[in-house]
Amino acid sequence: HAVPENDNGAIDMVAKELAGIADVTNCAVEVVHHVRKSNGAELTVDDARGAVALIGAARSVRVINSMTADEAAKAGIDPAQRRLYFRIDNCKANLAPPSSEANWRRLVSVGLGNRRDPYPEDSVGVVAGWKWPDAFAGLTADHLKQVQNKIAGGNWRVDVQAAAWVGKAVAEVLSLDLDQEADKARVKAMLKTWLKNGSLVEVERLDDQTRKSR
Repeated sequence: HAVPENDNGAIDMVAKELAGIADVTNCAVEVVHHVRKSNGAELTVDDARGAVALIGAARSVRVINSMTADEAAKAGIDPAQRRLYFRIDNCKANLAPPSSEANWRRLVSVGLGNRRDPYPEDSVGVVAGWKWPDAFAGLTADHLKQVQNKIAGGNWRVDVQAAAWVGKAVAEVLSLDLDQEADKARVKAMLKTWLKNGSLVEVERLDDQTRKSR
């Protein structure tokens, strides 16, 4: 189209034309749209460039964000490689899921199998699916039992800032390093699940030193 991108009335007419094409041809229409410069900040639906009428007319709006340095650390991804990973958020719902539940993709290099001496094969970049690391990978019911026994033998706290944070007991049993962001994130994910499904239970007791309820 040749209409001004900031003209809501004109952009609304463009959107109606697209909707008309979808109706007549019984197809879906996907529009690839630009965003304004964010200076590295996370993108949302509000960062769409131009008139808001286009976003208002769309049934579903997805936004692509590169993996952040914090997400890379938690996922155990080499910081130098994090730009190859990105997530797709459905921003029409206005709520992005946690990193571990987001819809992730990564760019991989795929050879074309056309190697001819002395020339190497060509390769192309391809988008592939990627899953957030499973916090429970390699764990068994016996590991949980060991964690439960360790916790039952002391006064541990749910508060991650506490000196006796229960995550330290989990890390010790499972030989995880809490100084590593990926291991710490994994411990937090395990605790969240175990508390939710009743494998661990939070109770209130008197602090041995302050005699206050914790």
